[in-house]
Amino acid sequence: RVQVQGEIPAEAELIRESSDGTLQRVPMQVDAENPARFRAALTGGDQSYRYRIVAGDGQSRWFEVTVIRRPQIVALHL
Repeated sequence: RVQVQGEIPAEAELIRESSDGTLQRVPMQVDAENPARFRAALTGGDQSYRYRIVAGDGQSRWFEVTVIRRPQIVALHL
């Protein structure tokens, strides 16, 4: 979820860049309770990526998401 300030744009998008450089553009939905907020749901959370938000003529800096493998038990001795 992101909140914008100033002149509120009609739409926003999240740009996700995977570790191999592939870009995915995800349209964001306007929050029904606050038109200055946008939200998006992402899938495929098994790889690290970076993202930024673009809304109107503004854009955020890049943010990093690092995916860490879930710990698992490989042996159990009782």
